[in-house]
Amino acid sequence: MIDWESELEKLLNRPLDWAERNLPERYRHANLDMLPPERRKLAEAYLEQFTPESPLGNRQKNGLVLYGDAGTGKTFMAAAIGRELAARLGRHHWPIWREVHQLAQRLRDEIARTDSPSRRERDALIDSNRVLILDDLGAERDSDFLVEQLEAVIVRRYDDCLPLIVTTNLGLDEIKARYGGRVYSRLFEMASIVRLTGPDRRMS
Repeated sequence: MIDWESELEKLLNRPLDWAERNLPERYRHANLDMLPPERRKLAEAYLEQFTPESPLGNRQKNGLVLYGDAGTGKTFMAAAIGRELAARLGRHHWPIWREVHQLAQRLRDEIARTDSPSRRERDALIDSNRVLILDDLGAERDSDFLVEQLEAVIVRRYDDCLPLIVTTNLGLDEIKARYGGRVYSRLFEMASIVRLTGPDRRMS
C-alpha cells in the first residue's frame, strides 16, 4: 500500500523546488555531480556534518567561505551545496539564500518605509536556525550602514554557532579592510576558507 503522506513529503522536499524558489535561473541546475572532482570532494567534506538529526552541523566550525576572482565558480559551488542541503535536511531546514546586493536593497527599503529603523530582514537572518548562504559579499554599495548590518549578521551567527556560507570576489585582506577585524577573525574561526582559482569561465 502506498504511503501517500510520505510520498507527498518527498515531493515537497525536492531539492529542485528549493532551487526554483531561491536561486537565480542560471544556477538552478547546479548540483554536486557537475562540480570538478576536487571541488566535489571539498563540498562533500563540508556537507558530512549536516544530517536531519544535526541540521546545524558541527557547531564550532560549520561555516564555509569561498573566495577568488570573478568567474571561478563560487556561486555555482555554493548553489550545488545549497541544493544538496535542501535534499538532505528537508523542507523544515531548507537553507536560506541571499544575494548580498539584493539583501542590501531590502535593508535600505525597510529603513525608507519607516521613520524608525526597521531590522526585520536582518534579524531574521541573525536568528534563523538554518544554513545561511550569502552570495557575493562585497558586491553591495560600500556604506557604513550596510557594513554595519552585514557585520551584525556575521558576528551574531558566529556567537550563536549558526552555519554560514559566504562567496566573495574579495581577497582576505580586502575582507578585513572592508568589514573589520571582528568579522575577519570570526570568519576564520567559524569557517573553512577555500580559494577557488582558474580562468573566468564567463569569458571562455
